[in-house]
Amino acid sequence: EKAQHQARLIGLFLLCTAVLTLGCVFGYYYGRISTQTASKYPHGFDRPLSAQEEWKYYLYNKTLATGGNWAKYDRLRDIGEAESNWRQFNKDGQVLLGYKDGKDVGIFQIREIHRPAAEKLGLNIDTPEGNIDFALHLYEKNGTRDWNASKNKWLTMR
Repeated sequence: EKAQHQARLIGLFLLCTAVLTLGCVFGYYYGRISTQTASKYPHGFDRPLSAQEEWKYYLYNKTLATGGNWAKYDRLRDIGEAESNWRQFNKDGQVLLGYKDGKDVGIFQIREIHRPAAEKLGLNIDTPEGNIDFALHLYEKNGTRDWNASKNKWLTMR
């Protein structure tokens, strides 16, 4: 009986040793993989993003943070594409203004008449973040109405 008890203890010891060894091996292996593939960029991608990609990423995060979903993000992304090709600035580094009358600003070509409302919310439509944030505000308030002029473009995207 004593020999059987010792054999069980030895078997239990060997089993625990094997489990711990496997756990260490797998932990090391998977830990090594995750650190090798971890991004050095804050957004988690493996390369720096272009300005347009950064702003789309910003829109995505803000859309989710405000209770939105993929469909809302998708629609707003298409509107930004149709309105300005996701450009906040022109080739000279100045804020992009609408080509017809110069009264549309930035990525979402927000009309100048909205500037006071944006400023009241603490947003500057001349910055990419302020432009995107105010576009989200307009979308929540009016749906897509403020971008009806480009509707034929953004409705047919994707």
